[in-house]
Amino acid sequence: MITVPKKRLDDTQEWLLTNSLRSYSSLTILGHLTRKYHGLLIINNEVRVSTTDEHLILGDKEYKLTDTYYGNYKPEDTYHTSFSQDPLPTFSFSVKNTRITKSIALATNHNTVVVQYSLVSPEPFRLVIRPLVTQRHVHTVREPFILPQKKKDKRVALGGLRLLISHGTYTVDPHMYDNVFYPLEAERGYCARDALFNPGYFTVTGHGSMTFFITYTTERSYLNPHDVFHQEIEERTQRYIGNSRIEKLLSHAAGDFVTPYGIKAGYPWFDCYGRDTFISLPGLLLTRKQFHTARRILVSFAEKRRRGLLPNTI
Repeated sequence: MITVPKKRLDDTQEWLLTNSLRSYSSLTILGHLTRKYHGLLIINNEVRVSTTDEHLILGDKEYKLTDTYYGNYKPEDTYHTSFSQDPLPTFSFSVKNTRITKSIALATNHNTVVVQYSLVSPEPFRLVIRPLVTQRHVHTVREPFILPQKKKDKRVALGGLRLLISHGTYTVDPHMYDNVFYPLEAERGYCARDALFNPGYFTVTGHGSMTFFITYTTERSYLNPHDVFHQEIEERTQRYIGNSRIEKLLSHAAGDFVTPYGIKAGYPWFDCYGRDTFISLPGLLLTRKQFHTARRILVSFAEKRRRGLLPNTI
């Protein structure tokens, strides 16, 4: 397991999850949005869930666990204690004697991301989670907007996106998070101001030990969040092939770029191109003995050949 301690936590390092459908999840190891390409759920280059805003209430005091860049404001990360990458991205927080972990799983072959929260607290707590959503292409930013929503018990639907909490309540309370700032886009000379929509908030109260899930999906049915975590941990663990630590890490990362259609040239903005697929296929698939996947990709391109030429994209 790779764990980054508090003193080494910064926004220069990022994590990535992919789902074999050219969708992905990626933030910094502090959970920040520093690019317009960052988000919890990005489907076919469309950002659907950007991040979450989380507050912990102990007694009559409120603690802001996560933060976002706004205008010239730089986030404060007082309560982050560590970040671990494997088997799944996990953020750890500590407030007084309360410990919180937040883990993220992107379901393979599904456009669904599940966030698991685990808390251990010697005193009663209340955790408030505000999802920040949008509906835009990764290359663009938005002006303030509103998405109509429909709430039913612990579920809410808006703009083709569906949210569900396994334990807790949902309250409709729409807010606009305007003037969100992406520092890396500013450095690149691109428009770096965005607007994110917060439809409301989830609330979980408890005492002692508790684990719960929030699911974000564009699919018609919800996956079992326990199954998603079990399957993703198992699948990602199986990717570690090799003797040395670097071999295992490279083998693990190789799987993030493979899709049923080809091999993505890179994240966050490159797609599957024939040239890049055939250059990288021997290293990403054949050396890892992924012969069935390699054959499927070769056949997929071969079926699209025309006059002896293979397409650059499928």
